Amino acid sequence: MYVKFKNLFFPINSFKSKEYVKTIKKRDIPKRYFHKSDRHNGLILCKIKKYSIIECEDCKFIHSYPFPKKKDIVKFYETKYYYERKQNYFSIQKSQLNWWKKIYISRLKIFEKIIGKKGSILDIGCGPGFFLNEAKKRGWKVAGIDPSPKAIKYIKKNFRINAINTNYETIDNYLFTKFDLVYNHGVIEHIADPNLFFKKIKGLLKKGGLFFSSSANEFNKFQLDYLIKKKFKDLSNLRVNPWFLVPPEHLNYFTHNSIKNLYIKNKFKIINQNSSFPIDVFLKNGNDYVVEPMLGKNLQNFRQNLEKNLLKNFGDVNFFKFYKKNFFDKKIGRQTETLGLLK
Repeated sequence: MYVKFKNLFFPINSFKSKEYVKTIKKRDIPKRYFHKSDRHNGLILCKIKKYSIIECEDCKFIHSYPFPKKKDIVKFYETKYYYERKQNYFSIQKSQLNWWKKIYISRLKIFEKIIGKKGSILDIGCGPGFFLNEAKKRGWKVAGIDPSPKAIKYIKKNFRINAINTNYETIDNYLFTKFDLVYNHGVIEHIADPNLFFKKIKGLLKKGGLFFSSSANEFNKFQLDYLIKKKFKDLSNLRVNPWFLVPPEHLNYFTHNSIKNLYIKNKFKIINQNSSFPIDVFLKNGNDYVVEPMLGKNLQNFRQNLEKNLLKNFGDVNFFKFYKKNFFDKKIGRQTETLGLLK
């Protein structure tokens, strides 16, 4: 089932359709809205610039098409990502480090409990290296890769961590060891070929190794509520633009279920899935950070203070149980945190 806007089909298979007045079944959608090719077939949910956002029946997750050329992707992350798109990212993350440390340590405790030791970690898309630094301080052997030379320069200067300026496709040329854990946060949305990504990861893991990812949970209920409230009609009107669709930066758009199925397809056993705080709930409450981006900082501060207090008062275990029951099980969390074990 879908809610149909002028320039967007919004899938609501995980929602109760009776909550929305007008819905349409896939079989009733005209054929002109479907994309067909040798490997990628499915409903075109939206078109942005030269990209189609496809609910791909072959891949079993939503992604943009066509894929950017490899040279364009390399150029974007080498020369633009931390220079233009997120030029203040390092300083912002450093200013939030007190909160991030609590998140990192909570995750590391879970990994240590499952593995039974403080082993070795490879962080793919390590950025400035704050996570790896926390892991190193706890006794883990750490390494990272990132396609941005700016990120690698920062991590080597500040943390003296083994970090390599490369991407997942060429990682075989640099790393010849296997790890207990491969970690990535907010990376898989950017990957042109997630199945190749998983193949590379499997080659880097020891037998029984773990793979952790944190991926955005897109096409969620709060996003739909917002678009309905704004009477979404046309992509040219930025006030109601589906802000979460950003090709070619984000090439893939996962839900809780589709990221889980990608793990299973690639022979990983799901150990745990959970959600992060549903930041989109603020849109439902009238805090419109899409129209007023400056609100975002205040809302993020609220979230950080809330989570620091929850962790302090309830501990790691009860914190994750609370998030699983109230956010993941209801499919409303902003990020999907997935931990899989290589079979």
